[in-house]
Amino acid sequence: MHSASASGRRPSLALLESERTGLITEAASLPYETPFFYTSREVLKKNYETFTTLFDNAEVLYALKANSDPKSCCTWINLAADSKRHRGSR
Repeated sequence: MHSASASGRRPSLALLESERTGLITEAASLPYETPFFYTSREVLKKNYETFTTLFDNAEVLYALKANSDPKSCCTWINLAADSKRHRGSR
């Protein structure tokens, strides 16, 4: 079961400015030509948990067309499995 933060406030979908700045700095330091797609499993996890907290009964679906990277897909599969386990324990 997902819950609000310890302060009792619902989480925000937006990253904090410092987190966003940190991700941009990290991505800019990578040795890849642009454009490239950069993502973080931690950001995916945080956003998934925020979304499922805000929309507790929603079923989250992921379009492979959006990003078929195997590591991202594995992250989504694990998040969905964890979510189903939590919902089943209510």
